[in-house]
Amino acid sequence: MTSLPVNASVKRVDYRQVLDEATFKRFAALRDIRKRVAEAESVPAYVVFTDGELAAIAKLEVITPAGLSAVEGVGEKKIEKYGHYFQSNPSDEKG
Repeated sequence: MTSLPVNASVKRVDYRQVLDEATFKRFAALRDIRKRVAEAESVPAYVVFTDGELAAIAKLEVITPAGLSAVEGVGEKKIEKYGHYFQSNPSDEKG
């Protein structure tokens, strides 16, 4: 029986290539928040939100509990535990 290397089936996505510039900047900012939350909670970053979930969140116009619940893989427990760290303040959206 042949075994695959641990990461053989994991495809890495280059989000800089698949997201537009503005969305990637938001994604990068969300990753920074995720890192701080993960460190504070003593959990791996992917437990808070995966990169795919963060990319979907970055595409939201305004981050709300309802918006988060529309993201595949994000359920009530994640929203309750981590959502408030990521929610948009409407005044933050004004440039």
